[in-house]
Amino acid sequence: MYRIFIRGDENESVPSVHQGGLVLDYFTDKGRSTLQAHLDDIAKRVGPPTDPAVEFLLFSSGIYVADKKCPRRNAPDAWTRLFAVNSPVSSTAIWSRATGHLSEALAFLTGDQWKLRWRRSSIDLGTEQQPSGSHFNAVCLFSGGVDSLIGAINLLESDRKSRVVLVGHYDSTHTPGTQKVLADELIQEYGDERVLPLRVLVRPAPIRDGVQAYPLPAVKESTTRSRSLVFLGLGMAVAAALGPAVPLYIPENGFIAINVPLHGSRVGSCSTRTTHPYFLDRIANALGVVGVKNPIVNPYVYKTKGEMVRECKNQDLLRRVAHITVSCAHPERKQNETNTWPNCGYCYPCLIRRAAFNWAGFESSSMYARYRRDICSDTDLFSRGNLRGRDVRAVAAAFHHADGHRGASHLRAAVSGLIPSGYDMARLSEMHVRGLFELRALLQKATAPIRMFIGV
Repeated sequence: MYRIFIRGDENESVPSVHQGGLVLDYFTDKGRSTLQAHLDDIAKRVGPPTDPAVEFLLFSSGIYVADKKCPRRNAPDAWTRLFAVNSPVSSTAIWSRATGHLSEALAFLTGDQWKLRWRRSSIDLGTEQQPSGSHFNAVCLFSGGVDSLIGAINLLESDRKSRVVLVGHYDSTHTPGTQKVLADELIQEYGDERVLPLRVLVRPAPIRDGVQAYPLPAVKESTTRSRSLVFLGLGMAVAAALGPAVPLYIPENGFIAINVPLHGSRVGSCSTRTTHPYFLDRIANALGVVGVKNPIVNPYVYKTKGEMVRECKNQDLLRRVAHITVSCAHPERKQNETNTWPNCGYCYPCLIRRAAFNWAGFESSSMYARYRRDICSDTDLFSRGNLRGRDVRAVAAAFHHADGHRGASHLRAAVSGLIPSGYDMARLSEMHVRGLFELRALLQKATAPIRMFIGV
């Protein structure tokens, strides 16, 4: 079992039972912190969040860092870990009523088991009196991918009174550069009085022996299923700082949000669930219980990525900058590659991205062909032993499954997790079929040996 103790007050002592686990410290003295984060940037830029929003922000940041520092290989099944988390809040009675929702959300998101406990303790973000950001009236998660770019564009195009804070998370050197370039393009198009980019660092702090009371271990876990949780923590903190009615928009195409497993070995958390309706529903319920009632909205849950690209409300801007976006699952794994484009071209998000551009008529331009590997011509990716080709081989299996089960598409949509009430299962199923069609349309342009392998 991994024990996690999250601290936001450097004067608080650590119980002996937690001293052998991970102690995740966020202090005003950044050098002593083991949770390296610029959470105070939120208050500096838009105003102070409410106490419950701050508490969820520190909790979600701690979960993300714990996820990155607790290897799955040590679990009995080399995947499912058991966490015991102790996090500071202002009211243990209130947070205890949200524990069930949060435990369910985390288990669904990461595939782990979570025991959550709360203790009364303070959190110091290290901020004094801050400016008001009340003239902004919407918050949009902004990852640097195509969907978040389109989401921001459509918010700004749909209502000239929209003033949007773009919230990005980063933990490496590549991501903030992409987010900044795209945000700068939006500012140039719509003005800085309507667009406020806010990029926040959250990651495990490097080891500082003799400075940190409880340095983190050097081990790493690469699956990081919990990244969307810290994104939500950041976004909800900004929204709460602006007012209880300010919505948090999470622009994600429904095909990847529902993320039906491509085949049997990807059932459960082996397929990512970062914006799945069930996960977002559990988080919204938990936050509502503790007093953070800002709406969480994904306007594109019934849209494929290709449909999002086609229907973007500013096609000129999108065509000018879409090639800059990064959708890759591992943009920094560039070993043994012939070029250094950030999008690999062979992971599942890259396949969906390229299929969407193809469907929308963007693929003909050389700007949109910037991938480290060409899935339509690189036959080596289809070799059974080639790990880079795992996703496209899984897509091929999904095609065969879909061809044999056309009448049960509504059941296949449900396989990827519980769908909360209020969602139209028929529309979700139809959207899933259209998403597969976009992938098929791309791979029909592949070389003959690849088409023969896939069966298209």
